[in-house]
Amino acid sequence: MSREAELHYQRGLALEKGGDFAGALAAFDLALATAPSVAALHYSRGNALAMLRRLGEAGEAYDQCLALDPVHLGALNNRALALVQRQRWDEALQALDAMVLKYPQMADAWNNRSGVLQALGRHQEALQSLEQVLKLRPQDVRALYNAGITLLLLKRFEEAQAALSRVLEIEPGHGDALANLVSAALRALISRSQILKIYFLSL
Repeated sequence: MSREAELHYQRGLALEKGGDFAGALAAFDLALATAPSVAALHYSRGNALAMLRRLGEAGEAYDQCLALDPVHLGALNNRALALVQRQRWDEALQALDAMVLKYPQMADAWNNRSGVLQALGRHQEALQSLEQVLKLRPQDVRALYNAGITLLLLKRFEEAQAALSRVLEIEPGHGDALANLVSAALRALISRSQILKIYFLSL
């Protein structure tokens, strides 16, 4: 990177840190005018565009970064998040699939993948992604809670109770976990009573 590009880049980072995302974008554009093949500049430009809610352009900037550096972790992650924010679920899933393939130890990518699968109504696959999160971070409250909710959706009520109880062990004040734990317990009782009713009717 040339000295001129470096100066514009550092100015852009300072403006971004101060919350002036339009100013940062202008500085990154000036840096790219003299150093168009530097992946970090496209990445920073994408971040500024994302903060300005220009998500389509942000995605294009991340694509340019990845064309220069295919394993750039930040660009892979932020490109997927920009697609999520635009509710382009299929494309977001493709991006996250690529990410967990390259970075299987990245729990946040598995968590985000689970959210996209939930949005697509693919709850069993979403649960499998959450299981990957919990292998990496066994006490991740967010993943445990989402696993409990997913198990509820799958009508696996006793497993849902176990996951939500674990949330409350780690974070006793988690109100949503408590409310859904009660719901899971009630639905498990109803399910068992229905099974018993079918059993006795069959005698």
